[in-house]
Amino acid sequence: MATANDNAMAFGWRAYGLGMMALGSVCLAFGDFDPGQPVPKDFPVRTTLAYAVGAFMLVAGAAVEWRRTTTWAAAALTGYYALIVVVLMNGRVVLAHYAHFGAYSGAAEQLAIAAGGLIVYAARAKLDADLAKRPRVLGLRDRSCPHRSGRRDRDERAGTPRRDPADRHVRVLHHIGSRAHAPDRSFEPHELVRERLESRPDRRGLGRCGLAGADKVSTPRDRRNPMKRIWTVIGVSDVPSSFKWYQSLFGQPETQPGHSYWGQILDSDGTVLICLHQWGAHDHPSLMSKDSATPGNGLLLFFRVDDFDLALKRARALVARLEEEPHGNPNTGTMEFSLRDFDGYFVTISAL
Repeated sequence: MATANDNAMAFGWRAYGLGMMALGSVCLAFGDFDPGQPVPKDFPVRTTLAYAVGAFMLVAGAAVEWRRTTTWAAAALTGYYALIVVVLMNGRVVLAHYAHFGAYSGAAEQLAIAAGGLIVYAARAKLDADLAKRPRVLGLRDRSCPHRSGRRDRDERAGTPRRDPADRHVRVLHHIGSRAHAPDRSFEPHELVRERLESRPDRRGLGRCGLAGADKVSTPRDRRNPMKRIWTVIGVSDVPSSFKWYQSLFGQPETQPGHSYWGQILDSDGTVLICLHQWGAHDHPSLMSKDSATPGNGLLLFFRVDDFDLALKRARALVARLEEEPHGNPNTGTMEFSLRDFDGYFVTISAL
């Protein structure tokens, strides 16, 4: 989930980008430099340069607003304001009028803008690096049902094909109702998972599978910050069909689930997005029959994606109508829409 610090940072870089767009628009409208950028009136092609700078500020500010280019746009603005505006433009004024407060005040204002760009760049660069370093969960392509009982036949646990690393990144938040397995009940990891973990020294020490299938892996590197994962399992009538439906919704390459009764939709980094379980398989009390209760009661599948517009087009191709048309959510501050899947589950897609 997004923290208060994440929300504050997102607001900060949005405001910075809008401010730069406003300054650039003013420069273009008046055909002149920003008052904080002192350029001599007799400077060659001054008006042309003023339009070029205004266009640069407008485009760079817009680029800050787009997540994919925020880092580079912030770096460009930081370099421009630090080297060109503060050092070359205002540096000359400070040297010529070093005894006047106004010279330092103007330079300080431009330095603050450069510092703002540097802060946005540093924050976004760190976030991108953290996302790139996210470990693949257990290093497995597909897992067997964590609650499966009876004979455990390794030969039937064939994983799904490896996801293309170029797959777009999908983030998921699950709002889950009160129905869950008893907290005092735990489950042993499967033999296949244990075998793979024991074969990798850096992944030994898998904890027991507990409430709602959450698992914890403790390694020497992450013992101070143990990772937890939740596997949201929903009962479906036709696993292969539902598997294909969710892959289409997320824009993933079409593959087959690991089993006819069980499949997992995975992110490109191995994170489990959702698990599909055949109704009545393995005698799980809450997955016995869709007739026991309305599917989805007490459950909202809430996915956050980084390609909202494309996801909307894919969703319209999957269903006759949306349950909720695209609209702004005042709580998340992002656009979202909702639809129902094959089995009637309410699915909400939100922009990051």
